[in-house]
Amino acid sequence: MQLTLRPTKCSVGFSSVSYLGHYVGNHSLQTKSDLVEKILQAPKPTNKQQLRSFLGLIGFHRKFIPNFATVAVPLTDLTKKDQPNQLKWGEAQDRAFETFKSYIVNPQF
Repeated sequence: MQLTLRPTKCSVGFSSVSYLGHYVGNHSLQTKSDLVEKILQAPKPTNKQQLRSFLGLIGFHRKFIPNFATVAVPLTDLTKKDQPNQLKWGEAQDRAFETFKSYIVNPQF
């Protein structure tokens, strides 16, 4: 088997590299700051489409959020078929939304 490397796609001698929205290296894995800012500045969703978009964005970082599925239950319940398109946002949803944001700022492993 022959292996061919393309120099323009290789990084050699770096202590960390950017890969798929994360910084990998120095025995650590960190999220890119521009993605963290996007999550922190996300407004509260008002309809199912916006909520699904937020859950997709935060789901990309689920490895940094302990018990992701448990925290997400109040939000994912709003995306069910029998729920109205315009969201009825309550205290449980607000707590889950803010919990996700806090875990992104202070990642847990």
